[in-house]
Amino acid sequence: MSKSKQSKKNTLYLAIDQYGKKTLLNSITYKNLKKVFFAGSIHLMYQDDKNGNSHKVGYILGQGAGYESLWLTIYTVTPAFQEVTK
Repeated sequence: MSKSKQSKKNTLYLAIDQYGKKTLLNSITYKNLKKVFFAGSIHLMYQDDKNGNSHKVGYILGQGAGYESLWLTIYTVTPAFQEVTK
């Protein structure tokens, strides 16, 4: 297995919703987001920068009729320490 695939497999993601609730994820596929958050629909969330360029910053999860949507911002978790090789 290549190093990039192996490191992606071991990557953790931190999802923070608009209320500050934090959830650790092992992948950010649509299938996994639907399973973890019981989402009925998923839409990408974008934010414009000062130059007018749009950037994907997270996801909007629809919970179904009668429920409020969740806005998730997702971060990649990296360890605060690294192993030293000799």
